[in-house]
Formats: sequence, structure tokens, C-alpha cells
Amino acid sequence: MKQKPTNPIFSNRDLIHLVIPLVIELALKLVVGLLDSIMVSSVGEAAVSGVSLIDSVFQLLIYIFAALAAGGAIVAGQRLGAGKRDEAKRSADELMWMNVVISLVIMLLMFAISEWILTHVFGSIDADVYYHAKRYLFVAIFSIPAIGIFEAGTAIFRTMNDSATTMKISLLMNAVNAVGNALLIYVCKMGTQGAALSTLVSRWLAVGIVVWLLLNPNRELSLKRSLRHRFNWNLTKNILRLGIPNGVENGIFQLGKIVLLGFVATFGTSAITANAVTQTLASLEVIPGNAIQPGNC
Repeated sequence: MKQKPTNPIFSNRDLIHLVIPLVIELALKLVVGLLDSIMVSSVGEAAVSGVSLIDSVFQLLIYIFAALAAGGAIVAGQRLGAGKRDEAKRSADELMWMNVVISLVIMLLMFAISEWILTHVFGSIDADVYYHAKRYLFVAIFSIPAIGIFEAGTAIFRTMNDSATTMKISLLMNAVNAVGNALLIYVCKMGTQGAALSTLVSRWLAVGIVVWLLLNPNRELSLKRSLRHRFNWNLTKNILRLGIPNGVENGIFQLGKIVLLGFVATFGTSAITANAVTQTLASLEVIPGNAIQPGNC
């Protein structure tokens, strides 16, 4: 006997309303680093190259945290769909704290191996490029926890079928970054350090808004208003079991781009700058496909 198809939970219109803001949000994430590269060009070609080298590392981190967050979104979504709202809230809380801890560990690790990254991963770069890359890295490194928290927060909003909110926050983040860059680079003459500081402030501002919104207990999913957290290792393992394979897949691809960039760096500053521009344009091409994946979690 032929079964009648069941009605889907979400219509095509619902999916479109979810995916379009995701496309814009993913594009805006790439624009953060792109804005720094464009606006720091007034300092010189070496500054653009230095910023683009470090931005490639941060793109890798964004992919990793986004993959882990997708795992958490799936776990929370399953519980929410089953009508287990309290368990879904615990899953969201677990995801947030997991990303906080992992991001802090990565930040400390980056501090420890920063010189190694600059001298070995990127090969024999010019002294001017090294100078600007180091200045940018040692400020931007403090935004790593912000990236982890923001990715967790956006995943939680997607689970609630609300990608428009995080899109608006991303727009604000880019606006603050653009204004900050103009002030610190052109007015205060802080160069690459000013670009990094502007990015740092804009990312933490976005995180502050996301966390503040998620602390509202009236939301379908919300975070506990407490700095005390006891990890549920079974829940954490479920999140990692779903997030790690996707993170490894995307991470290896991005890592390959960083290795390639190390080879490109041997050809000089102009080659690094040209590669940065083309890689950014290439990244924009795959945004619609990347947006569909979390949109269907």
C-alpha cells in the first residue's frame, strides 16, 4: 500500500526566509577581514599582505567554530522538535560553554605558537610583511573567544528559525568595524594595529548583543543567567560527534589554503596581496551553498 507523503514541518517559503539571511550573514563574516585589508591599503602593500595572512588563519577558526556550533544546533533542535524544551535549553547552554572553553584554549595556544606561525607556516615573508602581520595578530588574537561565542549564538538562533536577528547583528558589526577602521587608521594613524583593534571591538560588541538576547528566558531557547556551569559529558560528546566530522572536512580544506598561501608568500609581497583578493572573491562564490547547510540543520 502506497503511503501518502507527510506534510513537511517547514515549507519552501520558510526555508527561503531562513536561508537568505544566512547568505547575507556569511558574506558579512567574510567582509570583516576584507574591510581590514581594503582600508589598511593606505598604509602600504606590506600591510595588506600582513593582514591577509592572519585573516586566513581566522577564517580557519570561523569554519571550525561554525562546525562545532552546527553540531550543537542539531542536538538542541532534535530536543526542541521532540517537545523537550528544557533539554533543548540545556543543549544550547552546553554548546555555548563548550565553545567558550575551546576558544580560550585556542587563544592561549595561538599566543604560545604565534612566532612559529609567522616564521614557519607562512615561510620566508618580507620583514615589512612580518611586522604588520605580527602587529595585527597580537591584537586580533583576543577576538578568538568572541568568534567562538558568536558562532554558538548564531547556531542557537538558527535552531529557533531566526536567522534574521543574527544577520542584523552582523550588519551592525561590519558598520562598527568600518567606522572604527576609518577612525583608527586614517585619523589616529594606527595602521594595522588600528584595523585589528576595530575588528576586536566590533566582534565583542556583536557577542554582547547576542548573549544579551539569549539571556531572555521568554525565548524558545535561552541561556542560564549564571557563570557557573557543570558539563554534561554525554551531551558534549553528542555535540562533538556531530560537529567534529564537519569541522575536520571544512578545516582541512581551509588548512590547505593556508599551506598554499605559505608557498605563495615565497614569491613576495605582491603575490600575497593578489592571492588575498582572489581568495576572497572565490569565497564569495560558495556562500549560497554554505548557507543551505546550516539552514537545513
